[in-house]
Amino acid sequence: MSKFFDELQLFRSFLKERILLYGGYLLLCLIFLCTFYLWEIPLEPFFDGAAFTFVCLVLVSIGRFFRYRRVHRELLRMKKNPNFHSSQLSLLPKGSRSLLEADYRDLFLTAVAQKEKVEVTSEELNNQLIDYYSMWSHQIKTPLAALDLLVQAQPEPSSTMKAELFKIEEYLNMMLQYLRMNHVNNDLVIKTLDLDHLIHLTVKKYASFFIQKNLTITIASNLKKVISDEKWFTFILEQILFNAIKYTPNQGEIRIYFEGESLVIEDTGIGILAEDLPRVFEQGYTGFNGREHQKATGLGLYMSEQIAQKIGLVLTIESEIGNGTKVFIRFPQEQFQVE
Repeated sequence: MSKFFDELQLFRSFLKERILLYGGYLLLCLIFLCTFYLWEIPLEPFFDGAAFTFVCLVLVSIGRFFRYRRVHRELLRMKKNPNFHSSQLSLLPKGSRSLLEADYRDLFLTAVAQKEKVEVTSEELNNQLIDYYSMWSHQIKTPLAALDLLVQAQPEPSSTMKAELFKIEEYLNMMLQYLRMNHVNNDLVIKTLDLDHLIHLTVKKYASFFIQKNLTITIASNLKKVISDEKWFTFILEQILFNAIKYTPNQGEIRIYFEGESLVIEDTGIGILAEDLPRVFEQGYTGFNGREHQKATGLGLYMSEQIAQKIGLVLTIESEIGNGTKVFIRFPQEQFQVE
């Protein structure tokens, strides 16, 4: 029934666009009818001519309507896939019947060619930028490693200095991941992930911060196996866990467990203002906590949410000032490993 109404709407649009043609035909018929009548000419020739031209008009209109419908459907298919390339331009209607149609087609082809040229140039510049920052990152890690060795060589190495060096390296890695973020789809390796193993590795990575702040970490034993990309999921997990560590006071607690289809990272931290919650995933938005504590870049949660979308996950946050924060990483049902 829906298809019938779509066809009817299309036919009405076709008639509406040609209302002047059909109106002009009826006006001419009326003029000839009046002329025949006033000159007292027999009307049989008029009716024969009107019937013949009407049949011709109907046949031509039917042919034009089918072409109109075909072009409409081809353009609809192109609208549903706006990121097409020049190789897909065969979808465009061929054999333009008018100069204006040909002009529109040429204009469209020119716009597509310019779009592809801009995309290629942008891709090349982005790759050059990634290569440059990758080289710069590796170069900057050399003095960082030297500083780490100098700290370790001290009779009593400062845990604060070690923590700050660790943060610098983490921010360098975040910068590289930010540059590569638009190419997530080209860097996916989908496999079964043991969340228990990944979470323990991540917690171990930040062990010094847990010790420094005397934080308690509780990891549930019922963690499920999921199907996803290890590298990008680990990045999301690290960002959320590191945020929990930053904003949880000394002797606080962080819990990791499953709730329905979601992995939950819950902390007893300072919480997030209600007016900040809708904007925590915006690029560069640090909110009150970020401005107050000068610890936020406004990139971690933004990148996590963008990457989560690309690998089919959904991030949501519940929080209340003074009562901590809960971050939910929801997995689609099809991403759970069947036991």
